[in-house]
Amino acid sequence: MTLRQKQVLDYVNKFIQDKGYSPSLAEIAKHLGVSGPAARGHVQMLIKRNYLTHIPGAARSIQVNNIF
Repeated sequence: MTLRQKQVLDYVNKFIQDKGYSPSLAEIAKHLGVSGPAARGHVQMLIKRNYLTHIPGAARSIQVNNIF
């Protein structure tokens, strides 16, 4: 896992703990100071590596898998 992916994972996890729902890709991008497509790429890689789960077509549906 890259440093940036770890930052995404930590942000998503804390956001869900604090607010009870997952951040949007726009919120992730803003927090990291990157573009929307860059944030999406990091999230997709974390999904591929089974750190995150996403329900296609559903808003705010990113979930952290309990593997760490």
